Amino acid sequence: MSTRTITHYVTPEDGAIGQTPLEIIATVPTDQSNKKVPISITVCYQKEQAASTEGSLVPRSNQQCTLQYYHYSLPNRIATRKQAEPIVGIPLIDSSNDWVRDISRKLADATAKKHDCPCYVAWSTTKPNDSTTISMDQMYVLRNCIQFINALYNK
Repeated sequence: MSTRTITHYVTPEDGAIGQTPLEIIATVPTDQSNKKVPISITVCYQKEQAASTEGSLVPRSNQQCTLQYYHYSLPNRIATRKQAEPIVGIPLIDSSNDWVRDISRKLADATAKKHDCPCYVAWSTTKPNDSTTISMDQMYVLRNCIQFINALYNK
């Protein structure tokens, strides 16, 4: 059971320099034919301005993040009815933030469905008590996360 872990940053689509990116840490199996090894995705919203280093945005410092939401999804392999859901998912740690809950669930479900293996998605932030919304469009974040995971599988 061999895996690899890669870090990626998603910046806001309107792209003003100095805006906070999302840090995505993905752990994927190296043997893609093994459908029992889960994909693990951690998304961290670091509410501090990013520093530009040689054209790429990185967090200013390694700050401790607090886990806000954790979701587990897996393919429903015993679905016998036509109306059965293809993906079964459950929140392991729930959040009152609908934006975080919705995007984490969608990311876990889409990844589990696309790659036919279990998927864990954790959402964390450096300032959990700050209830301000994230300045990125949900579909933009979702699309970029899925493209990142798909690129890892195509290597």
